[in-house]
Amino acid sequence: YQDYTWMSEGVNMFNTESYPTLNEYARELLMSWHRQDPVSAKEINRNEAVYVAQNNRNPFIDFPLLAEYLWGDSIDCAFTAEVSDMPFLVAPSRGEKIDMGTVMVGSSLEYNLYIEGANLTQNLTFSWRCNAGIELSATSLTVQQATAGANVALRYTNKSLVGALRDTLIISGGGMLQDVELPVMLQGISSFIVLSPIDITSTGAVLQWVAVPGALSYRVELYEGASEATDLFVSAYVEGSSYNKAIALYNGTGKSVNLADYALGRQHNGLGEFVDYWKLPNVTLQSGQTYILVNSQCDDDELRGYADKFVPSTETSPINFNGNDAIALYHNQILIDVVGVYGVAENWGKDVTLYRSYDTLGPSTNYNASQWVEAPQDDFAKLRSHTMSSIIANPTCVVDAEVENTQYQVGGLMPTTIYTYRVTAKLGDREQKAIYGCAFMTDVLSQPIDLFVEEVSHERIICCWSEVADADGYEVKCYTLAGTATTTVSEGFDSVGSNGKPLPEGWTGTASGNYTSTASSGISAPSVSLKKTGEYIESPRYNAPVTAMSFMYRFASKADGSSLLVEYEKGDEWQTLQVIEFVDTSKKRLDYEFEVNDNVRAFRFTYTKETGNMAIDDVVVTYGALDTVYVMKDMYVDRPQAELNGLSHSTVYYINVRSVLGNSHSEWSEAVEAQTDKLPSEVSQIATSAVRYGVGDKILTLYSLSHDAQVLVYDVTGSLLCHKVAKSDVMNIDLPMNGVFFIKIVNVDKISVCKVVI
Repeated sequence: YQDYTWMSEGVNMFNTESYPTLNEYARELLMSWHRQDPVSAKEINRNEAVYVAQNNRNPFIDFPLLAEYLWGDSIDCAFTAEVSDMPFLVAPSRGEKIDMGTVMVGSSLEYNLYIEGANLTQNLTFSWRCNAGIELSATSLTVQQATAGANVALRYTNKSLVGALRDTLIISGGGMLQDVELPVMLQGISSFIVLSPIDITSTGAVLQWVAVPGALSYRVELYEGASEATDLFVSAYVEGSSYNKAIALYNGTGKSVNLADYALGRQHNGLGEFVDYWKLPNVTLQSGQTYILVNSQCDDDELRGYADKFVPSTETSPINFNGNDAIALYHNQILIDVVGVYGVAENWGKDVTLYRSYDTLGPSTNYNASQWVEAPQDDFAKLRSHTMSSIIANPTCVVDAEVENTQYQVGGLMPTTIYTYRVTAKLGDREQKAIYGCAFMTDVLSQPIDLFVEEVSHERIICCWSEVADADGYEVKCYTLAGTATTTVSEGFDSVGSNGKPLPEGWTGTASGNYTSTASSGISAPSVSLKKTGEYIESPRYNAPVTAMSFMYRFASKADGSSLLVEYEKGDEWQTLQVIEFVDTSKKRLDYEFEVNDNVRAFRFTYTKETGNMAIDDVVVTYGALDTVYVMKDMYVDRPQAELNGLSHSTVYYINVRSVLGNSHSEWSEAVEAQTDKLPSEVSQIATSAVRYGVGDKILTLYSLSHDAQVLVYDVTGSLLCHKVAKSDVMNIDLPMNGVFFIKIVNVDKISVCKVVI
């Protein structure tokens, strides 16, 4: 989880983005907890339950000693898992699902299933639960075959199937206590179609399509851009208040489309497969038009006025989503478009309207948030105004190839670029075009990782990073920070009494009460209560510009006509931030962000009452900001190393790197920090006898180190082998070989050097 920032009262637990990731303090703390808390029966049972539900396990429950091999006292030792001596399958694993793919009527589909067992005492046998027509190349494997590992082919010949076929492959015997059951599915279709590409990278993808009976070869045409949409796609997603929910579909294909060939599906709370399959009505949608499906219980007159079709609001309705349900669009029962994050139970689309960007050229089964523009909840203004701004009369063809199979790998593409492709089957003296094309966007260019400082002097820093295969160069920025460090304060009003006093230190106002119930409090009770018109609370004036503020509020009872005025102080003037009208009595939280130049310094919350009271709690404010002072910006280098010269001595610098390919850039890497040395004249002494050390086979151990001392190790040629910063008084250094080395330790006021023979 190194892409997360683990912070605890300002203490960063991470050292780098690569192994061992955690800094020494964090490793010692977590290993101490690990050793003091042995695995319990509750944890074992929970691990088994998670495995049944998710098909993954916690290795530190199964093998507690593994932590010692990664971060503890056995780092240099080989780890061997002590597995059960009972018969079991190594592959496939329990809970695995097999998707054989898509097969056209008149064609065949084959899938190779790898099977391997361990500790088997009997032969394995295979059978089908439903006998749906999938053939096996073998119905059994001997103990010897299964132990060595073998492929069993699953083959299906599609004579007339249009739709999904499901069955369960049962693997029995072997001496196993339980059979292994594998759900198997495939999709039969009647028309020639292309499939969504796989293995999409920043510069390439694997294009794929279904096999056409009798096809001798296929012509693949890949374009940058398109003159029309490849197929129908979702142009808007509305997750409004109550049942104000809708999906808009746009036809930019250049021809009329019969919606009866399409259907919607929904994934429940980020779990399982797309279900709630709902066929669209037998309606013709002309090119350039939008079709809007609205939840039948919608009570907003504006949204109801946009509806072309009201979809029944049932538990199985695809228009009954709640912010974490991915929505799927099918064409002839083939998934072509997805809105939302599939397989994730987080609220990616709650209380928002999402409009598809105008440069979209077709549907995509790979949801990309950058293709959507977020609007506020209950915003319906652009539901019927979708257009395609990026279509061009003559798109550039970047690939025109003839292939014999049903996949084609392309490379040399540009990052974050939309491509479309079409496929034509060649059947002797005639051709058959796929009924629609496919659009996809290449990934962003990968960030450089493993950024580290290789060498530091009083005026120079040399930094290195891992090479990015698709990049043709890198840009480097180096800067210092000046200003006030960022501070976050949270006020929970935990000492406010029933009369609204005392307010926290620095706060003022006329609040006349509090709430001690969980329903009207945030993280903990109590909250502050505003009960009369004009009652207010006002925050302290912060000594640096505010960059973020959030708070919890609740209208504690029905309060029609009541409102809360939120203001902020900018300079010496109060300005309105938001007026919050009563809607319902649920708890809500609002978040705001500000620029440093806004110079926001304080906040005031004032209640206007018709009926009911108001609760406010958990006001979180972040203030202060460090100004970035660039030493160099966007310096281009053509290799994964940069030499930064002309720096100031005794100064902390921050360095970021990003990949470059043509006009495309990756995101900036995480910053690496380095402090230049003092001037040579400022170093009081060079001591040759102050280094305490011990040696082993290719291992050097240093003792009595000062905190934050810099340790540099050179070989006899003067090449720098290691540069580390001491976080404790002892440091172990792994060396590439035994031999003669020179050790340099830079403390605040002196440099110590010595020669070591290992």
